[in-house]
Amino acid sequence: MKSSLLIIILILIVITYSIFERKNAYNLFIEGAKEGTKFTVDLFPYMLTFVLATTMLSSCGITNNINFQISVKNIVFPFDIILQALIRPISSSSSLTIMLEIYNKYGVDSPAGIIASFIQNSTDTTLYVITFYFGCVKINKTKYAIKAGFLIDIINFLIAIFVAFLYFKLQ
Repeated sequence: MKSSLLIIILILIVITYSIFERKNAYNLFIEGAKEGTKFTVDLFPYMLTFVLATTMLSSCGITNNINFQISVKNIVFPFDIILQALIRPISSSSSLTIMLEIYNKYGVDSPAGIIASFIQNSTDTTLYVITFYFGCVKINKTKYAIKAGFLIDIINFLIAIFVAFLYFKLQ
């Protein structure tokens, strides 16, 4: 109810502003829609390539055959954590699926669950951001942006492990 009222108020503000500024709000809306359509058409090849690459990676099944755990001071780090850290820069939804599997296997309050939550919420889909945003504005030289993005992802992964160690050491 409140959101519907907010939308109506926003529309009335835009119409009132266009009347006071003596601008044709309808024509401006049409021009904006044309620009949005052009933007979508320009972005489509990048989006298609990214979706195709992500789908191929997730459906190849190589990750199903890898299963090992790293144990340090009775804190278990399953391979799922490493897999999530590797997939997160590529696909947010795939990383979220891996995190939910970790929750089901080890529990939300387990070291693996805490690390998975930290990875999911403190990193971004680096390749997604670079592919879409840089591609949209026609930036081709992304070498340093990719390096910086991956460096930040690695730092976040290490901080996640450190936070889990601190959390369980203090308990």
